Amino acid sequence: MKTVVITGANSGLGYACAQEISRDENWYIILACRNLDKANQAVITIKEATKCDRIEAMELDLADLASIRTFATELSHRDLPPLNAVICNAGVQFIQRQTYTKNGFDTTFGVNHLGHFLLINLLLSQLAKPGRIVLVSSDTHDSSKTTGMPKPYFRDPQLMAYPQKDPALKNKNIGEIGRIAYTTSKLCNILCAYELDRRLQQQEIPSITVNVFNPGLMPRLSDRWVNQWYAICTNSYDILHDLR
Repeated sequence: MKTVVITGANSGLGYACAQEISRDENWYIILACRNLDKANQAVITIKEATKCDRIEAMELDLADLASIRTFATELSHRDLPPLNAVICNAGVQFIQRQTYTKNGFDTTFGVNHLGHFLLINLLLSQLAKPGRIVLVSSDTHDSSKTTGMPKPYFRDPQLMAYPQKDPALKNKNIGEIGRIAYTTSKLCNILCAYELDRRLQQQEIPSITVNVFNPGLMPRLSDRWVNQWYAICTNSYDILHDLR
């Protein structure tokens, strides 16, 4: 028996991932979610659908560094099967208002990259071998691709954490800033994966693999913040572009 941690697994892609893994009797599943009530409901639903009792929810708020540390500590004290996989699935995007994590960072950068970066580093010592780390990214990380989203703007990490201090963004509207923050956070996922893999190889730990996964166009709860016409046009553009 092996344990897998899936962040943001109470809905969407993370939920579907957990439900699919639950069909494999070799895995014990941890839904690591900010909203514990919703996560517990997801556990109940998956149990009813798959008859799997090897699944539970734990609280993890990626917008709070203290919560991430608490999660890692609690996980290490649990009597669970060896941790063999971490799936960094949770992600956010805000385009109607600027939001910040509990530590004062831009929420998109803080959750999509910084939170997962800290989580991975805290769980590395717990990861059994062979182990796997999966980060969910997006085609929007690639500035050479036309995706309907602004190109990522990778710059000083301090300015990514505090975009209100970035002079390059001062003339952009909040929607554009939010979309840039999202695409850049996905680029950070890619760069983080490459660097982590390089360091693991350097330390001669090839038994831990690092993968980045692009799920394609995914409906998401954060779309409630997106203007309806923008969502329709963007989705249609992606489909038509692929048919060229």
